Parts: sequence; structure tokens; C-alpha cells
Amino acid sequence: MPRVSLPRAALLLCSVAALALLACGGKNQPRLLFSSYNGGDKPGLYTVRADGSELTQVAALGVKGLAAPRVPSPDGKRLAYPCRADGDETLPQTDLCLSAPDGSLAQVATEGKLSESSEVGACIAWAPDSRLVAFCTSDAYVLDADSGEVRRLVLGAPGVPIGGPRWSPDGSRLAILIAGASLEVVDLNDGTVVNVAEPLAGQTANDEFAWSPDGSALAFVRSTFPAPGGSRKLYTVAPDGSNLHELPGIPDLPIRPVWSPDGRWLAVPAAPPQAGFARIYIVPVGGGEPVLLAPSLVNSDIPAWSPDSRQLAFEGAETAPDPSRFPPFALYVADVESRELRQVAEDLQKPSPLITWSPDGRRLFFTGHGGPCVEGCPPGLLFSVPADGSASPVQLTDYGVDTFVDWQP
Repeated sequence: MPRVSLPRAALLLCSVAALALLACGGKNQPRLLFSSYNGGDKPGLYTVRADGSELTQVAALGVKGLAAPRVPSPDGKRLAYPCRADGDETLPQTDLCLSAPDGSLAQVATEGKLSESSEVGACIAWAPDSRLVAFCTSDAYVLDADSGEVRRLVLGAPGVPIGGPRWSPDGSRLAILIAGASLEVVDLNDGTVVNVAEPLAGQTANDEFAWSPDGSALAFVRSTFPAPGGSRKLYTVAPDGSNLHELPGIPDLPIRPVWSPDGRWLAVPAAPPQAGFARIYIVPVGGGEPVLLAPSLVNSDIPAWSPDSRQLAFEGAETAPDPSRFPPFALYVADVESRELRQVAEDLQKPSPLITWSPDGRRLFFTGHGGPCVEGCPPGLLFSVPADGSASPVQLTDYGVDTFVDWQP
């Protein structure tokens, strides 16, 4: 099996040389934008070509303020992060700042536009076109990054958390979770707010939601408490609140639904009602029984669909010898129709790695450590591997990667 081993300087140089051989035609390939904020001594924004070549630093970020969430726009041209107009980082951050990736031209974008008691939280989300950015205090707002206009979309209440927000694929709507219970959709064109999933009677919460690729529906998980008689069920609903539909048949408790690019399937990690690791189920949205994707594995999680919706990459483990510890994770690819399974990288040694496909479906990019890692693992190093498993993984960075931002032309 291909093995990710802990790198040495010489190995890294060889890896770079190997990637140079792949660079033919790389100039025309898309680039993956990713960030390294807390991954060591090289915090910054980087890009790499879809064939694994031309790793380039877009901006080197200063260390100051890295504890605050800094969210790059999809085009990589701006950062949004909580701040204060007076610059005091020891007090609650009551504003939203924008800056260029290198920290220059920083501006307090919301100065004088929010209530004095507002504290900007970690829920910051850029629209797909990088023009608008949504953020939360006790209310939900959207900022026009060009004009500086701030609109309050949802009026909250003190002490009531707002989660999300998540943009529809076309950027016309915003889904927001209120107090872990009500799932609300805001139409940015006319400002209407629709509660598409109100909590049921009793102790119920809605969470873990995702937009369909065409924006015509949301999938979400509804939890009913208290345990052990509680349950978690999977639903879909239209953004206007119609067509609320339960997708039954998952014997375990669903966690995070992930849509296939063609909108036909949901990949849903689900955990057993008692203790145990999650396993991925493939759920047909149009009707039919869910199928356990890799029954030979004791764990399968972090699903990532191929661009053609025919394959699914995920982290998995064959054995869990010590129930109190995470098993040795590997990177797998499964054919959704035939259920054929192949391992393309070993020894990820990190729970919840980052996984993404190149737009042409030929390569996988993922994070891992390539060696023993206990609790408190730092962000993983970046690797690339052919999706068909025809070659061993290649290490791309010697620093940790926190976020895959977006694929760019």
C-alpha cells in the first residue's frame, strides 16, 4: 500500500523534483488556495496547481492576531476577521475588519455600524463571488466588502447563539442556525426570512446542514433529546420551507450530510447509538434505501465527492485495537456504484483531515502527519496522490495546513 512517511529534508527535495516532472501543461491548470495560520513558522496563504506543481506563497501573514479566526475570500484577495476599532486585542472584538492577505490596507469595516455591545464571533462566511461577507454577533449581518454597507439580516437575542452562516451556491440566499434549533433562510434580494425547520415540540434541535449543489434544497439533521431515547434523523427541505422530507433507513445516528455534485446522493457519516466510530452511508435523495459504503472498515468519515459524483474519498480505519484511542487512519477511495474500495495513502494519523479532489478528478489533496500523533495534533502537512492509487503520495509542504479555501482558475 502507498505509505505517507514522516519527511526528511532530502525526501522533500525529491518530492519537489518529482512534481517538476508533472508540471507540463500545469500553467493552465486550476489552483487550490489554502491557508496556514497556526501550522508553524510560515503562516500565510498559498496556492498549488491541480497536478501538484507550482506551490506558491500568495502572502506571508504576520504572527500577531493569529488566534482570531482569519477567513480568506474565495478569490484570495481579502481577509475578514474580528477586531476592535481601538486595536485592543485584550478586549472583546466588537467589529469586523478587512485586509489584504499580507495585512496591508486593514480597515475596520463595521466601525460605528454595530451596537456597542456586539461581539463578532467566529461565524464568518464569504459569498461565492467574494463580494459579500456574512458574520454574526447576537444578530446576523452581511457586509458589502466594496461599498462598506452593512445590513442586519436576522435580529437575535442576547445570549442566543447564531450558527452557520452558509451561502447558497449562487450567493442569493443565506442559511442561518438560531440557537441550534431554528434553521432560517434569508433571501438577499428582498430580505425575506423563512424558518424552514422549526424545532418540534419537546427538546429538539436542528444542526449539521448543507445546501444542494443547485441551491434548490437543504439537507439537515434533526436531533431529539434526551438520550438514550433520543434520535437523530436526516431531512431535506426547499429554501422556501416547502417539501420537508425525511430520508429514513439509516440505522446509526447521522452527523454531517454532504451532497454529491450532481445532487443525486448524500454521503452521511453516522455513529452507532452507543459508543463507536462513524461510518459513511450513501443516501439516494430521490428515494431508496441507504447503503453502508465500506462495511469492511470499522471507521469511515470526512467524505469528499469526486467532481463526477462517481467516487468518494474519505478517511477510514480497518481496525481499532484500543477503543480509547483513534485508530490508524488511511485515505480511501470508493466507487459509489460498485462499492469497489482502494486505499491510496496510509498513516494519516490525524482525526478529521482535510480532503479535496482536483477539478479534473485525477488527484487528491489531503493533510496528514505521516507518523504517530496523539491528542492535540497540530494541523497536518499537505500531500497529493493520484486518485487511482497508481503512485505513492507526495509531500508538498513542511508546515501545517489549516484550511482549503477554494479552487481558482
